[in-house]
Amino acid sequence: MTTAAHSDAPIRHSLRYGATSAAASESRLEKMLNDGVRQAGGMSYKMAPITAGTPDRMVLWPGGRIELVELKTEKGKLRRIQELEHYRLAKLGTEVIVVRGVGGVQEYLASRQQAVSA
Repeated sequence: MTTAAHSDAPIRHSLRYGATSAAASESRLEKMLNDGVRQAGGMSYKMAPITAGTPDRMVLWPGGRIELVELKTEKGKLRRIQELEHYRLAKLGTEVIVVRGVGGVQEYLASRQQAVSA
């Protein structure tokens, strides 16, 4: 699903799952993402917030695929500066994926593991 301020911008938002058993903090989500990416054969780097709005993680997958991932809690919202930075990145053709909550991390990892295995 592609949504953005500009229709051709490749910013993707993960599907939101129903209520999870426990709300997860962004730090827990980052650990889940990092561990899952590593287990699937990829690498995950924390992006230094030198520029306001920079996505949380840069994820590198086998085959040269690079994705920028923004992690949010189930109820977390993008700040305006994040929306603007994601839009700027998207205009350059860089994919920004917004992943929400534990279910979103699980969905993201499952979809990438299938791609890596293929």
